[in-house]
Amino acid sequence: MAESTALKFNVELRDIQGTKEARALRRKGYIPAIVYGDKKESFSVSVFNVEFYKYYNASIYSKLIEFDVPKKGKINAIVRQIQTHPVTDKVIHIDFQDITGVEFIKMTIPMHVINEEKCLGIKRGGVLNVIQREIQLLVNPHFIPRSIDIDIANMQLGHNIHANDLNLPKGVQLIDQNNPTILSISGRDEDNESTSEDSEKKA
Repeated sequence: MAESTALKFNVELRDIQGTKEARALRRKGYIPAIVYGDKKESFSVSVFNVEFYKYYNASIYSKLIEFDVPKKGKINAIVRQIQTHPVTDKVIHIDFQDITGVEFIKMTIPMHVINEEKCLGIKRGGVLNVIQREIQLLVNPHFIPRSIDIDIANMQLGHNIHANDLNLPKGVQLIDQNNPTILSISGRDEDNESTSEDSEKKA
């Protein structure tokens, strides 16, 4: 996996906080936000909404973000939470986590099953059982994966995939060392069942 390209936002420090001030910012085309980090003092900023909406989709949570903060310098961050309006669905507040200088961060990454239509076990009558759709990982902020793909094309009936079987990209490590089951192919083998029935008929 190639190193992630950081999204660059222009932000402004907010000295005044509160509901009234936040509404005024939104009317001017800005989104109120907070930046916090482990053992770091949190501070409030505003982000130009047009700039943020250029990148606003489900993958925003897996993007490294860079911004220069007046009086604080360059900050590397990730989006931890986005609050939206219950009616208009517009973004009304953003929580950024400051990860400047951090080597690894804990993140929950979605897992996607691929080649289900080619799966040998499913073709023989098996059923795909997905036990976990997300997994917690230690991730290098410069190599944040959007998802972890699980190729099941060659899986047979009765086979499982565990966490240790995952093909993790560069800069990613497992957190749970108990090797949990991620998915399985269960069911009866139709070919063997047919062979057994034919043998019984001949007998």
